[in-house]
Amino acid sequence: MAATLRSRVFHGEYASDIQEPVIGGVLAGGVALRQVLLFTDRERAARQAEREQARKDARDAFQRDTILALQDAVADLLRMVVDLHGEAVNAEEKMGHWPAPSRFGELRASFDEQFVCVQALRARLFDDALRRLVAEVATSALGALHAGERQRAARLTAGLGETNQQLQERVHTLLKELF
Repeated sequence: MAATLRSRVFHGEYASDIQEPVIGGVLAGGVALRQVLLFTDRERAARQAEREQARKDARDAFQRDTILALQDAVADLLRMVVDLHGEAVNAEEKMGHWPAPSRFGELRASFDEQFVCVQALRARLFDDALRRLVAEVATSALGALHAGERQRAARLTAGLGETNQQLQERVHTLLKELF
């Protein structure tokens, strides 16, 4: 009897009874495997998106910190230029001629430090328009410091104010994007 049953199974009489559950199991296993793969792909994509967002957040924080520090450094630099200009005007009234820049020894050293600070912060900026404006401010500030006459110093100082206004507008736009 066992040989007969084996023979019938082997020759296909009961093959459909055996194949249906096997095919169903294979299909169910395939579907389950596909679901696991889809879940894994979604999970991988979600982790990648989180990494990209974390990188963007870090980049934005870096730029915000740099821009805010730059804003302070530029304000200090401009304050020094205005102070130097005022001292030069007072010195001209006393001496009758525009003083040489070397006369402002101690303030000059702090000006150089502030100038270097502005340049270092400029190097950390990603925005080319802001980098250009910072370079203009720094160049004008240096020019105002080395002006050989009152009218030229006044022109450079006035131009410095206009460029600073453009710089502050660009800072405002960037900070709105970064917050």
